[in-house]
Amino acid sequence: MIVVEDLDRLDVAVNRAKTALLDLGDRPIGAVLAIGDNLLFIDHSQAKSKKNCWAHAENQLLVNHSHLIWQAQQDKKPVVLYSTMECCLMCAGAAVHHRVSRIVYLCPDALGGALHINQEALDVFSRQRWPEIEGGLELLCLPHLDEIQQARARTLFKDSVWLYEQWIQRWDESPEKDLLQNQFALLREKIESSSSNPV
Repeated sequence: MIVVEDLDRLDVAVNRAKTALLDLGDRPIGAVLAIGDNLLFIDHSQAKSKKNCWAHAENQLLVNHSHLIWQAQQDKKPVVLYSTMECCLMCAGAAVHHRVSRIVYLCPDALGGALHINQEALDVFSRQRWPEIEGGLELLCLPHLDEIQQARARTLFKDSVWLYEQWIQRWDESPEKDLLQNQFALLREKIESSSSNPV
């Protein structure tokens, strides 16, 4: 269940994504790694600036803090990964191997998102360690939160969609761009609908 603390961490991720796009020219994906109750780490996608296909925000957080995650597992502490974008297959795989207990994300990704993959098609290891997945369109309907927090969740979702759309508009014309533009149109409709008909 999404709680206020999750929104706080998603807010941090969105701010990092804005910095990545507007100040650094990188893909606008921000992520936060929470280990236990106290340790928080933040990163953004640096695939473009580093010219490194592995340098996704989520992957970098997991690899760079692998030793702390390992210790958290020994201490039975939860490890939660937050992202402004639905994780790709590489980052989802890294999360599985790091035994991430939960992933919370904002914007669905029709092009590369892998969090809702058919788990029955995965190997036994991955199925048994697949994290709890929350977020996406769920953020537009959170009746267990008060109206202020519901509005905040919708704003975070809207901001993540806007950031990704700004990035895609820089692409040359391609079938992938058309696919994503269609996704953005559908997401905007859902955002408008949830804003005019709040729970």
